[in-house]
Amino acid sequence: MKNKKNLIIISLLLVCGFLVYNYTKTSEVNIDKKNFNTYENIEYGYKFEYPKEANVVDGKDFPSTFNKKNSVVILLPEKYESLKDPHYIDRDEIQIELLGEKQNFGETNEEIIKKFSGKTKLLEQVKNKKNLEVFIFSLGQVYIVSDDLIYSIHLLRQDPSIFIPQGLSEKDILNLEENYNYELNILENIYSTFEIIK
Repeated sequence: MKNKKNLIIISLLLVCGFLVYNYTKTSEVNIDKKNFNTYENIEYGYKFEYPKEANVVDGKDFPSTFNKKNSVVILLPEKYESLKDPHYIDRDEIQIELLGEKQNFGETNEEIIKKFSGKTKLLEQVKNKKNLEVFIFSLGQVYIVSDDLIYSIHLLRQDPSIFIPQGLSEKDILNLEENYNYELNILENIYSTFEIIK
């Protein structure tokens, strides 16, 4: 019994080491842009493209958003069948939330973003296809700043080099990095096509 437990622990440590080592390599994931729909929400004032196999639901009706107003959740297809009762941070979800009017949070975009991002590392600041300011942080956090509003886009799946959900099968653990990269690509497509509508 003790040997079996040690073998499981060693196996998990090897898999974790493998994931951490490979995390530094960028893995391109092919996403067919023909298989995307456009989601438009006049009430919240934005639209974006998302994969056809995903579902978009209002945050007011969804438990992991804690019933946030002004938010939507993109539910990606579940990839981890062995995860029977996932914590909300283990789900394949992307949340988009209207945070509020820019003037309520500070003078400059950088000052405003610091209030929301905390100690999360800023990876890149870019303009998207619709000329909106996009702040891309580690851990799947993105903030979009328009002339007067601020939005957050957040991938709930945790980075597999930092966190591996409990209860995953060995097969699912081996697919973590590939699936996480797929979800990061979906996140990128969402913030690249994000557009403010009046």
